[in-house]
Amino acid sequence: MDPRNPWQALTWPRFPRSSWPWRSVGYLVTGGLLGALACLVFLVLGLFSLFLVGLPLLLLSGPALAGIERRRLRLVDLDPAPDPHRVPDAPGLAAWLRLRAGEQATWRELGYALLLATVLWPLDLIAVAVAIGLPAALLGTPVQLAVDGREAKAVKAYLVTSYPEAFAAALLGALLLVALAYPLAAVAGAR
Repeated sequence: MDPRNPWQALTWPRFPRSSWPWRSVGYLVTGGLLGALACLVFLVLGLFSLFLVGLPLLLLSGPALAGIERRRLRLVDLDPAPDPHRVPDAPGLAAWLRLRAGEQATWRELGYALLLATVLWPLDLIAVAVAIGLPAALLGTPVQLAVDGREAKAVKAYLVTSYPEAFAAALLGALLLVALAYPLAAVAGAR
């Protein structure tokens, strides 16, 4: 079994202590940030494309984002993703633009960029919020009880009024942190 392979690492007994859960979190968080930024860029370029200025930039934003994605992919896949673009035959910007506009890879990358900017980045952040935020909120229950002195709401749902209950919630949070590392890594691997 190769622990460097993310799919085989999920079945590895030492998976929670390996770097893969943290790599998965890093991949999904950076995907959320990159997607939110891409959403903003597409909105601005969409506005400029009304004046036909942003249309070429909108087309070329896909390959630019795909280049970043290929580098970011190294967090969860140690084999580098190849660049599918060809080198232009002639020098100059016009030859480069003609080649990029005619390649299928450019259009696939633009489609992925639009998908990332609209659908994928919120899903990435939701997965991280559930797998990290829920256990972190439970782990913080004893601190909440110590600050208030009388009661604390664990995950804004369960009222905790004693330290044994607070430490039980914290223990549940620690167990969930380990247990949710597996589906989080699977989500990152599927992405």
